[in-house]
Amino acid sequence: DITECKHMGIDVLPPEINESFHEFAVVFGEDKKEKIRFGLDAIKNVGRGVVEEIINTREEGKFISISDFISRVSPRVVNRKNWESFIKTGVF
Repeated sequence: DITECKHMGIDVLPPEINESFHEFAVVFGEDKKEKIRFGLDAIKNVGRGVVEEIINTREEGKFISISDFISRVSPRVVNRKNWESFIKTGVF
């Protein structure tokens, strides 16, 4: 629960295209403090196959822009609904 995390002093970060994995994960911020990063599976209309495609493509190197993402990720896997959800959650 996000409220409980805040009560414990743990920051919960939104999903991020270059840092998030399937599930929630512990990451370290610039302040060297542990934080929880939202997983991409938690985004509405984004299925496991889409996340798998993103993670596999990201292994070649982080995405440097939206156009880089578009050129590297298969449009057969990432569809319009996925894009809408990515934009709404601010993963880029």
